[in-house]
Amino acid sequence: MREIPKKISISNNIFEFKPLGRGRFKEEFNYIVYLNGEMLCVMKVFSGRGYYKPWIELFRFTSLWRKLKGDEELLINFLKLFSSILEPGESLFIEYFHDKELTKELETSLYLEDTFLGRVLNKAGFNKFRDWYIPEGLREGGQKIEAWK
Repeated sequence: MREIPKKISISNNIFEFKPLGRGRFKEEFNYIVYLNGEMLCVMKVFSGRGYYKPWIELFRFTSLWRKLKGDEELLINFLKLFSSILEPGESLFIEYFHDKELTKELETSLYLEDTFLGRVLNKAGFNKFRDWYIPEGLREGGQKIEAWK
């Protein structure tokens, strides 16, 4: 996994990644992701340990998710950033229970790749997907998509 940038300009938009500190494990780091100065989501980065490969999770999205989702090119370029940070075989998790449209798509689509988010993730360099929710004693977060680079 490559280093997380502090700030990056994508399609005339500024994304900032402000560190919040370590997570539950020494390999976990938390960030707040800002889009043009407003909070977009929280990000957890796991740098890997032994058998466990590194991963990035995006969760607790604000209403800015709609703006990001409404601009497909911006969303693809935002997700390409994570594709460039992750190495092959590492994953990106995106929590989606807040997104009613995606939830409905997932309920009615046979394949995750056929959903809007699946198509966008594929264009951003991710090629294998899983839709899942695994309870872990209230620390697992909400339903999420896992996408592998």
